Amino acid sequence: MTLLGVGVANAFSAFAGASLAQVQGYADVAMGFGILINGLAALIIGEAITGRDNVLRQLLAPFVGAVVYYLVVAVGLAAGVHPSDLKLVTGLFVLATLGLPAFRRASVREPKLRA
Repeated sequence: MTLLGVGVANAFSAFAGASLAQVQGYADVAMGFGILINGLAALIIGEAITGRDNVLRQLLAPFVGAVVYYLVVAVGLAAGVHPSDLKLVTGLFVLATLGLPAFRRASVREPKLRA
């Protein structure tokens, strides 16, 4: 089943890449790099916000993360941040989001009992 799942995922990815090359009329090696980075950032942000407790939250994480990530991009552009500096802003936001679960754990620690 795992092998079948990986095969189907690769087939969808190949179909998407072939469709994009067909529509644009050319293909480049670095075409999908930005989408990969955006997808990983959205996944990291989404998992930090929703958590990984159950399957529903894991399925919801990429959608929540994508909305939040593109909101950060939109706010940055509306604030007048230069597009090359926007990568730094979004990178710092992703790093801050990575630290969010550890910050939550530190604030919810149970007090130590003395014997």
